[in-house]
Amino acid sequence: MMPVTTLSPTVLFATAVFIDMVIIAIMFVSVVLFSMIFVSVVLIIMLFGNLVFVRMFASIVYVR
Repeated sequence: MMPVTTLSPTVLFATAVFIDMVIIAIMFVSVVLFSMIFVSVVLIIMLFGNLVFVRMFASIVYVR
């Protein structure tokens, strides 16, 4: 590990900006993946809910 005193401020700034960009990119990718997984889970839940609702509705109609 190099001591901080040998590095110039521009190099420190560049490394800080690079680290910030990497962190922002990782956060963006994780948010996109989480939203995709969340949307797929919601669609699956809606699909199963519609199937259950249709079965309930059909059973009510058949009873009547």
